[in-house]
Amino acid sequence: DSTVVENNIFWRNNIALYSENDANNCSILNNSFYQNAEAIVLGTGSQGNKILHNTFSLNKDFIIGIRETIGIEFHQNNMFHNVGRENIVFNNTQEDLSINNNFWATVVTEEIDRLIYDKKDNLSLGELIYNPFLSLANTINPISPPYNLIKQIDGDKLILTWNANTEVDLM
Repeated sequence: DSTVVENNIFWRNNIALYSENDANNCSILNNSFYQNAEAIVLGTGSQGNKILHNTFSLNKDFIIGIRETIGIEFHQNNMFHNVGRENIVFNNTQEDLSINNNFWATVVTEEIDRLIYDKKDNLSLGELIYNPFLSLANTINPISPPYNLIKQIDGDKLILTWNANTEVDLM
């Protein structure tokens, strides 16, 4: 109970964080989840957990699997590089849950709907309510890692290039 996981980088894990049954009032704050199979799984009976101000990028299967909704907060998170992806946020409960004020790297609601698995996909599940959502990445969160990094050697020079980050506060 009351565990705080803050300011970490979770990289290339099968499951980065798994909240066991009855893990209550945990705070997952300001972390970077990068290239994990699954980023966060909230177990049944895990109540009052807060997942705030995290950055999720290039996680393979899903970002969060929710098995308990009582008192869960999932807000102010940035989710990058989801083009062509589906079902990265799962509601595995019958209860509705507000997951508003997150950045989905798109403002097209049909694209956000594809990223969520809930009542719209299976009538026995609760709805994940994501509106209102952030239209720009939250710059308080950890910076997203380089995307499409390319290394080239030109004579005695090493040249690194990558796609520009989405965060607006970077030079």
